[in-house]
Amino acid sequence: MTMFVNKMEIVLLYLGSFLFIEGTLADDWSEWSSWSGCSVTCGPGVRHRQRFCIQVDSLPRNRKDSCRGSKNQYKDCYEQLCPSYLDWPRVHFNGKFVSDSPSANNYRCAFQPSEYCPTCDTSRRETGAMASYVKDANSSQILENALGNGHFYFYETEVTSACWDGESDCVSTDDPIVGKQVKNPHHARMVDLDPDWQQATDIIGLKIHIPGLLVAPMTRTTLNSLIKRQKEGGDTTAVVYYKGKLTNIKWIDPVYKEKFRNATELSMRFHLDQFQFEEMSGRLTGTIGMTSPDDCDMSYGARVMKSYVHGEVPFYVSREHKKLVFDLGGAIPCSSSGNFSASDFNLKVLDVVVSPSNDEFCNFIDCKDRTLTCDGKTYFMLTQGGVLDTVHTSQNWYSTYGGVLEISIDWATDAVFDMLSKSQMGIINQSSTSDAQFRKSKKSTYSACGLFPDRCDHGSSSEEHCWIFVMENPNGVNIKPTREITRRLNRGETWIIPTLSSSYGRPIKNASVELRILKTLNDLEECKQNTVSCSPVLASPKHILKLNDLMHTDAHGLAELSVKVVGKPGFPRRCGLDGQIYPLGIILTYSAADGRIVRVGEGGMFDGISDPFNLKQVKKQCNLQQAYNSVQITVFLCNRSFTFTIICHGQRSRLRHSISTWFHKDWSCSSNFLP
Repeated sequence: MTMFVNKMEIVLLYLGSFLFIEGTLADDWSEWSSWSGCSVTCGPGVRHRQRFCIQVDSLPRNRKDSCRGSKNQYKDCYEQLCPSYLDWPRVHFNGKFVSDSPSANNYRCAFQPSEYCPTCDTSRRETGAMASYVKDANSSQILENALGNGHFYFYETEVTSACWDGESDCVSTDDPIVGKQVKNPHHARMVDLDPDWQQATDIIGLKIHIPGLLVAPMTRTTLNSLIKRQKEGGDTTAVVYYKGKLTNIKWIDPVYKEKFRNATELSMRFHLDQFQFEEMSGRLTGTIGMTSPDDCDMSYGARVMKSYVHGEVPFYVSREHKKLVFDLGGAIPCSSSGNFSASDFNLKVLDVVVSPSNDEFCNFIDCKDRTLTCDGKTYFMLTQGGVLDTVHTSQNWYSTYGGVLEISIDWATDAVFDMLSKSQMGIINQSSTSDAQFRKSKKSTYSACGLFPDRCDHGSSSEEHCWIFVMENPNGVNIKPTREITRRLNRGETWIIPTLSSSYGRPIKNASVELRILKTLNDLEECKQNTVSCSPVLASPKHILKLNDLMHTDAHGLAELSVKVVGKPGFPRRCGLDGQIYPLGIILTYSAADGRIVRVGEGGMFDGISDPFNLKQVKKQCNLQQAYNSVQITVFLCNRSFTFTIICHGQRSRLRHSISTWFHKDWSCSSNFLP
């Protein structure tokens, strides 16, 4: 028989017994409710739905087989990765740093005994003397601070602003924490990985003390990127950034402990630039903010915009507060005096754009007023009139707010934020015309100046209306190691590299991930007195490293890669340098939502891809659509077991190194040094 009850179309089928579907009476349960929203706004959470037991009058009550099964169901969810230090609350600081690092480590010929001048005065900097290294029979070179002690610390640094929530503006005056000094109770140590790979310098033993706020040690951190900030000059014209976590926090004031959600760990990122050898100091600015289990230790794993010239710009789209938050601290060029207002960098009208995957965006915004076309690709302007122009018209954004900018988009609806959560975003520079003229233009021409500004003449074309300053990967891909990015290994040792892969700030699951090695050529200096020339080749021989088989990411976008040392590297670089440097690359392959295969590379293996020819070769050799080198994933190998131990006031770190960093005595890998 068939029976309809209360117009709910509950059908009872009687076939001599009740019909069961997967162990549950089909006529006793209501339909499942819709899934709830995720229990958290970021990180791993849970969705929930439920159903209700509906009693049928003709059936006996209290049956043991009534409404079998659970009335609740749960499933995992992961809306987006947490935004780390770009979230609220956070504090910004600004000041100076000292880096008393030995410059002898920057000169590979210093490791060739015949090049070293044993009769030269090698006393330390305090005496005003420098060590000397003979380059050839007719000349010599005096190295600045050749025998520095390796100390690193902040000075004249203070909290400059506090951002307690996304509803109110950041404060730079009316808060007791503003103006407090940021101190280091003890000096940390700065340690180079190797003279041939100075892109990976460690800071070890850094401890932060902010009176009235907290005392906490920072985990070991490694230099992430070195971006040229000025048109002329060497490393002193660059900006670098470090990111690490403050752990075992001792809160001084319970009010601030509550403001920071009773956190036991925080994230800290700071930029260093304007370094002067004479004073061994430079400019410092940075941010201390929230962290989470999915926050990478030394890098930013959520959404980033990239440029081969301007580096990486982490950013955060806050639906709750209708704001965009950018860390532009390492991307904006400045003059030799540190002035961001210099007029010769061709930054005119900077705005935020989005490139949605379809035209639905026009249902939510006035596309006629906000559309621009560059090289046949359509972008929609999230901001207009140069809302980011403060980065080249003032210093305040850097000196007061740590290079972090908040932009309000309070006009945006939930539908707009839905589109932003799955669309490529970037910053464009309208360099040759006013904003009003730009929007009236029928079609703008694209220029490679956005990627390679030093390779083109901005004044050569009157038709040039815009160029890309930084842009998110076309699929929003970001690949980062979650922990350390460099390791010193001996034969028989294995390095496990946990890796996070994300797309538009969400974990990519079931993606293929693998490690690769490419032979790397470095433009290295010859040691003239050698009878055999030095070799500029890194990452060779390859057979002494065993890389893991193809791995797949889990539901959290994580995969564990590994590299094992199965042999000795020998002396392939010669020039007195033992061992070898192996820059590694991570290759990610996955199927996008539209079925396209996406293949992207990241890591130290791709060093040098700012040269268009190198980029083209790497993409062809590895069958990649894009390649980046925003993290210098690198292994250093020695021929003999070598342990280099550093103790910095209780924080112990065991490093393997080709030399003793702070004095010249024995260049072999069997040396041990305990400062």
